Amino acid sequence: MKQQLQNPAPWINSRHNPEQYTDQYTEPEIDDGAWDEILRLQNQADTAMSVAMFLGGLLVMILMVAYIMWTNHLIIH
Repeated sequence: MKQQLQNPAPWINSRHNPEQYTDQYTEPEIDDGAWDEILRLQNQADTAMSVAMFLGGLLVMILMVAYIMWTNHLIIH
């Protein structure tokens, strides 16, 4: 005989209990000047990361070409 199971509570299959998060999210109290500074610094960080990744890729490419030339005796050693 098959046993009847009750339906699980809705929060069991979720990662959090929704009753804990009933408060509405509010943005922090930051003035426009500080917010613009945050966005400017974020843009600078994104630019710096992009430049670093580009230069890193360029370095890897140059090293790969140099290694291939070295193994094929195109560079005197």
